[in-house]
Amino acid sequence: MDKKTVANHPAREIAFLAVKNFWESGVFSQHILKQWEKSANPSSADYRFAQELCYGTIQRDLTLQHIIKTLVQRHSLKLKEKVILKLSLYQYFFMPNVPNYAIANEMVSLAKKYCHFTFANFLNAILHKINDRKLTIAESNDLESLSSYYSYPVFLIQELLKNYGLDTTKYILEWANNPSLYMARIRNSNASMDGGYRLTHTEPMLVIEDNTKITQISMNSDFYIQNVTSVELLSELSNHMPLLPKKILDLCAAPGGKALWLYDKFFPQSEIYCYDASLTRLTKLKDNLKKYNASIQILSLEDLDNSKHFFDLIVIDAPCSNSGVLNKRPEARWRITKEHLDQQILLQTELIKNAIEKLTDNGAIWYITCSILKKENENLLQDIIKNSPLEITWQKTILPNREGWDGGFGALLTRSKTVVNSP
Repeated sequence: MDKKTVANHPAREIAFLAVKNFWESGVFSQHILKQWEKSANPSSADYRFAQELCYGTIQRDLTLQHIIKTLVQRHSLKLKEKVILKLSLYQYFFMPNVPNYAIANEMVSLAKKYCHFTFANFLNAILHKINDRKLTIAESNDLESLSSYYSYPVFLIQELLKNYGLDTTKYILEWANNPSLYMARIRNSNASMDGGYRLTHTEPMLVIEDNTKITQISMNSDFYIQNVTSVELLSELSNHMPLLPKKILDLCAAPGGKALWLYDKFFPQSEIYCYDASLTRLTKLKDNLKKYNASIQILSLEDLDNSKHFFDLIVIDAPCSNSGVLNKRPEARWRITKEHLDQQILLQTELIKNAIEKLTDNGAIWYITCSILKKENENLLQDIIKNSPLEITWQKTILPNREGWDGGFGALLTRSKTVVNSP
C-alpha cells in the first residue's frame, strides 16, 4: 500500500486498512500507520487512537471472534466485513471513553464505503443491540477458555504453562494485552527530563509519561529509546565479564541499541564492530550510528568470513518468538506455532555455532533474546554446551511486569567452568 492510498484518511479508516492488510497479506500494521503519519501528518491524538484501535483489534482477535459468535448467527462474512465488525466491537468493549454514537456512526459509514449496503444495515442493527459494554466472557482455566479470554494461540499458552504455571501465565497473558510503556536510556546526565521522569536502576532511564514527546525524545542524541530490561541485561552481562574485551562484535546489530550501549560502555578501550544480515535493518543501523556519532565499524559478510577477524566478545541479540514483548508487537502472537518456534531454535543454534568460530581463546558470547520461553533460552543453551567448548557462566530471565519492564533473557557463555543462575 503506497502513501497516496493512506493519505488523508481518518483514523478509523486507517485502522481498518492496516488490520485488513495484515490478515490478507501479513503486512505489519505499523508499516501502514507510519506511512499515514508521514503522508497525512495526523494529530498526536488521532495517531494514538488509530494505533490503539489497530493494535488492540489484532491482539484481541480470538476474544472478538468469541463475542461475534454470541451476537451473530450469520457465518458467511467476508474478510473486510469481519474486520469492520471486530474494529467496532473492540471500541465497544475495550475503549470505554469512545461514545456509543461515535462508534455506530463512524463504523456504519465505513461499512457503506467498503461493503455492500446490506452489511452496513446489518452492522447498524448489531451495534444498536449492544446495551452493556462490559465484557462478559466467563474466565476459566482450561486451554480453550484461556485462549478465548486472553486471545492467544493455544500452543503459546501451553508453553507458558509448562514454564511458569497457571498464575504466572495468566499474569503474563493479561500484561501483554495492555499498552506498552515507553522508556529511554539517558546518555547525558544533564539532559532535560521534559516529558517524563527519571528512573534510576542499573543505569539512569527516562520513563516517558507524555507520549506526544516520544518523537522529540527519540531525535535527541542525549537519549536512546530502550526498555530497562535490555539495559539491565547488558549491565549485568558486563559485570560478569572476566576480562575487558578489546574487540567486540554485535552480530545481529540493527537497529543499534545494544551497539550504542557497547559504545557508551567500552569505547575507546575497545574496538566495536556491527553486522546485520538484513539490508533494510542495516540502513536503520547506519542511520542510528551516524545520528549518535558512534565510531563503530559495520562489517560485510565478506569481512566476517575473513580469517583475520576474531573477537573477545560477540553479542547475539537473536531473532526469536518475541514472547517477552507481545504488547509492543501485536502480530507476533499469531506467528507463535510449534513450526515457527522450531525454525527460530535452528537459527539461534546456528548463530551461536557460527559465533564460536570467531571467538578468541578467552572470548565470550552474550546470548540475548526478547523471549521468555525456555525452549529458546535455557533449554537451547543446555543443548549447545553439550557439544561445544562453552559453559554457561551466568544467565537470567526477566518476566514482564506492571512497572513497564519487557520480558527478556540474557546469558554469558565463556570457557569458564563456573555456572551462576541469577534469581
